[in-house]
Amino acid sequence: MNNGKKMVESKAATIVWFRRDFRVENNPALDYAISTRGEVIAVYIEYNEIKDEWKPGAASRWWCHHSLERLSDSLAKQGVRLRYFRGDPGNILPAIVKQTASTAVCWNRLYEPEEIKIEKAVSAALASTDHQAFDSRLLFSPGTILNQQAKPYRVFTPFWKKARSQLEVTGITLCTTKKNKMELNNQKRLSKECSLAELGLLGEHSWRSKLQNYWTPGEDSARKKVNRFLKHAIGNYDTNRDIPSVDGTSKISPHLHFGEITPAQIVYRLINQDLLYKNSISVERFLTELGWREFSHHVLWHFPDTTNRAMNHKFLKFWPNKPNQKYLKAWQTGNTGIPLIDAGMRELWETGWMHNRVRMIVASFLTKNLGIHWLHGAKWFWDTLVDADLANNTLGWQWVAGCGVDAAPYYRIFNPYTQAKRFDEKLKYINKWLPDRNGAEVTPIVDVKKSRDKALTKYKNSKTLSNK
Repeated sequence: MNNGKKMVESKAATIVWFRRDFRVENNPALDYAISTRGEVIAVYIEYNEIKDEWKPGAASRWWCHHSLERLSDSLAKQGVRLRYFRGDPGNILPAIVKQTASTAVCWNRLYEPEEIKIEKAVSAALASTDHQAFDSRLLFSPGTILNQQAKPYRVFTPFWKKARSQLEVTGITLCTTKKNKMELNNQKRLSKECSLAELGLLGEHSWRSKLQNYWTPGEDSARKKVNRFLKHAIGNYDTNRDIPSVDGTSKISPHLHFGEITPAQIVYRLINQDLLYKNSISVERFLTELGWREFSHHVLWHFPDTTNRAMNHKFLKFWPNKPNQKYLKAWQTGNTGIPLIDAGMRELWETGWMHNRVRMIVASFLTKNLGIHWLHGAKWFWDTLVDADLANNTLGWQWVAGCGVDAAPYYRIFNPYTQAKRFDEKLKYINKWLPDRNGAEVTPIVDVKKSRDKALTKYKNSKTLSNK
């Protein structure tokens, strides 16, 4: 990975700009700042003026607030105070440099389209100040895994085959800078510095009270969750990962999104603890899931317009722009009358999370059986998931809708009844999230078979999909 420029020895202050890399361990930007042996000024900037429609949703903002809270505690143990600001990083960071007489600014890269724009603007604003960016969010920097024609992969399997082989050759290197506690020197409040509460991340949403029953954000929690998963669940991951009533997955996706732990830290443990030898099938399956995360970020980096447009342009006008509001509302609130769909949507609303197998099923139902544009589903997930990640969300919805990077086309349609029979045969998952129905049948808003046939007929007859 490209880890920035050659390190410069300095006794002066170095600013670390935290950007969804809310951890102390294996943090290249923080390690660099500490290694300069000068004062470390840690800052987080909430860019409220951002115009992008994919601003973090309510559930993500809840997580962000509490993750920052815990990051602040961890940094304090290192003798570093986390400072909060609101506004444009391109204006705020140069102002902090001036106020503190800092000689360098460093950060870890993010790869979403809007974040790339922000980073470019910051780099331009800091043209006269030493500034460095590091890669730590992925196993491989976007643009480094290409096919034989030096073009980006559009299908997962060949992408991961190449990435997996390179991973075996290059291995994983983690930051190892010793973090001795530093002496707090500069406690003076800076201009425009604010409190965590003043960032306005929590809002007035009721999730503030219920999400805490299911999640504990922060680096320590991420580490404990990985430990639990590797000790108790990874051995049966290959079979249990598809059963929504079983605690068979890692549930580390929100921790990865907020950078409380990195994929490199996880892969390092898998390899160094010889888990590949002990549980080869399940471990490889888990690595493949990390590979999907990797793939989604690489795809978005190469094709940034896919957040709002189908990658396969034949589908640009396939779905109506205005959805059937009755259907959409029923889907969002878990009132479609189809048990597995409603259980999944109720789980999402209650916990800010949904089992991955169920995510695919509810997405298929929305886009195929209800005929609603995948963007409406993507935006609902974006606002309600604690692990809402733009790359994963975009690729996942386009994959299920059949309009993205995928070898299989539109006619992949999940049947929610057969899926329930296969993965929730004893109805443990359904009954858990639909206790109000007590097993009683409810009339579905659409007939699954008829709506499937209608979707396939539309696909077959659509002029926008003509090969002419």
